[in-house]
Amino acid sequence: MYECGTVSQYTAGKCRCDLCKEAKRISAKEYYENNKQNRIEYSRNYRVENHDKFIECKRKTYYKYRQKNIDYAAKWARENRDRVKAANKVSAGKRRNAKRIPYTVTQLIERFNYYGNKCYLELPGCTGKAEHADHVKPLSKGGWDMLGNIRPACAPCNHSKHAKWPFGGIGKARQ
Repeated sequence: MYECGTVSQYTAGKCRCDLCKEAKRISAKEYYENNKQNRIEYSRNYRVENHDKFIECKRKTYYKYRQKNIDYAAKWARENRDRVKAANKVSAGKRRNAKRIPYTVTQLIERFNYYGNKCYLELPGCTGKAEHADHVKPLSKGGWDMLGNIRPACAPCNHSKHAKWPFGGIGKARQ
């Protein structure tokens, strides 16, 4: 028996009339609201237990919709120039106010040679070739701009790391 009062054998007993659809929608909405905390907890536990699977799924989705997301972000930035400008000011301020111990290009080259001109992160997609000077503790998180905080990284790894701190347990970061 269904909300509409009929007995249906259509699609293994699932009535598709508007009255039944509305009743199912209301029931689902009530369940969703009443079990919000359980859903959040389940979701959090799933992500922890299946971390590698979760990250791989996120990575595949990112590459699948990469151009669409880039276009959307560019469109949003054009439409919200004032917000972008304010965010850039805050970000630039964090970098500009970073504590600095000056170093020369020669010293930086020697630092890269010390690590064998190889990426220290070795994340998935790593090319292994040192192309970027990565601040281990990002300037935006209070890191210093000094040789002791700089290590060589390939472009894909450095772009994956972003401004994450602390950056432990991911990849095979060489010490």
